[in-house]
Amino acid sequence: MIGQLVDYTVQHFAGEEAMLEGAGYPLIEQHKAIHRRFVDKVSQMQARHEMGVDTTDELLKMLEVWLFSHILHHDHGYVKVVKASLAQH
Repeated sequence: MIGQLVDYTVQHFAGEEAMLEGAGYPLIEQHKAIHRRFVDKVSQMQARHEMGVDTTDELLKMLEVWLFSHILHHDHGYVKVVKASLAQH
């Protein structure tokens, strides 16, 4: 299941990043770096899980905190830029 989460996350982030690049979001590189760090953390948990470590609670807590923080703060920051870009097309 962790592998599927990583795969889905990578696909989701790629789509989001393409949208941000198309909209000319000025903080795209910082946003990509945030995405990379998240994928790295989940990948590290996956590796530990494959070695027999129970990472369930840690993963759930990280997802809860990260998703709330990311959506509320980082994703909210690009809404105006994307809306303006969509209005021009």
